[in-house]
Amino acid sequence: TLPEEELTARLAATDTAVVMKLGRTFPAVRGAFEASGRLAEARYVERATMAGERTGDLADIDPASVPYFSVAVLPSRIDTPRPSGGADGEVVVVGTGPAGPLWLTPETRGALAAADDVVGYTTYLDRVPVRPGQARHGSDNKVESERAEFALDLARRGHRVAVV
Repeated sequence: TLPEEELTARLAATDTAVVMKLGRTFPAVRGAFEASGRLAEARYVERATMAGERTGDLADIDPASVPYFSVAVLPSRIDTPRPSGGADGEVVVVGTGPAGPLWLTPETRGALAAADDVVGYTTYLDRVPVRPGQARHGSDNKVESERAEFALDLARRGHRVAVV
């Protein structure tokens, strides 16, 4: 099993994940889902296809009841319908730093993972890991106000936007 901090970073930056054979590692795995901002999306399956199969929201599972033959599943957002008109969107501004994707903070990874759209100066946008189903909107570094207005317009239409 990965260290909790590394698992947190990977969960925040991915579209889909499965963590297998939970058992005694469940508290750390659940902690990583929570720290990555993905706990509400995660599902739990125990003893799949066996007698006593159980499924549910990962957040609702009692750690003391988790057997070895269990998995945590993070379903893809690709087929998740976008909110209908009038839904609240959001704009989150994140820093990517100079060191690359492995050094992003868990908060930044979570914001990027949750975003429907990533908006930014093309050089900065190139530092963000590509995610299936996520729209990327690059622009020149001399159009800050236009970029900000574009991000706000996307949010007004119900999109979750990360600006880098």
